[in-house]
Amino acid sequence: MTQTMEQIIVILACLIGTAYTIPAPGHGALAGYCDNNSHCGADECCVSFNQPRGKRVVVDTLDPHLMQLVHGSCQKLGTDGSKCFVNNIFTGTQGLEYDCPCSTGYTCEGSGMVEVPKGESGTCSLTTKVGKRAPTACASGADCADTECCVSNFQPIGKRGKLTKRLSHGHCEPMKTVGDSCLVNHGSGPKPDSVVLSCPCVSGLTCHGMGLFEVPLGERGTCGV
Repeated sequence: MTQTMEQIIVILACLIGTAYTIPAPGHGALAGYCDNNSHCGADECCVSFNQPRGKRVVVDTLDPHLMQLVHGSCQKLGTDGSKCFVNNIFTGTQGLEYDCPCSTGYTCEGSGMVEVPKGESGTCSLTTKVGKRAPTACASGADCADTECCVSNFQPIGKRGKLTKRLSHGHCEPMKTVGDSCLVNHGSGPKPDSVVLSCPCVSGLTCHGMGLFEVPLGERGTCGV
């Protein structure tokens, strides 16, 4: 084989290798796209293309072939006034979100409006503005204050979101009061000892159903007399 032929082969090999180079998530042609939060900036999270209802979010700026290489796009964490969900539901993949949570120092203040199947929507507000402390981690109701219950970090959604999973990790939330969104089948006080999917209404109040069912959690309602 001549030297010229060897050079041609080397050049062709380099060209073929370049043509089939697959960009890594968050880099090159996939800058701004991700498989998990580690591929995004410190003030961003990785939002899944596939949303809870199974409808794929259209990303016009990304080539359809490249879209097959990643699972989501990097979006900004919530700041003052941003839309949020009080309890972000789990996508099934660690570090991949359906919606970005509020940034550190902000709290998602519920609006009382429930969007099935994502749950209660709200707005991010400065924690100092709303006068709230950061949520306390818990493994049972005993880890929370007397006016709080332990709400699971795992929120099942859809028909496949079975409630057979043992709830063992959560955060403390206030018991529901007048006007708060609630789950009818969780009833009212006293404070539950175990980890629950939603705090019940305080004793003396009833969760009045709205006729809106959130699978598999059941009917949503509002706490009242």
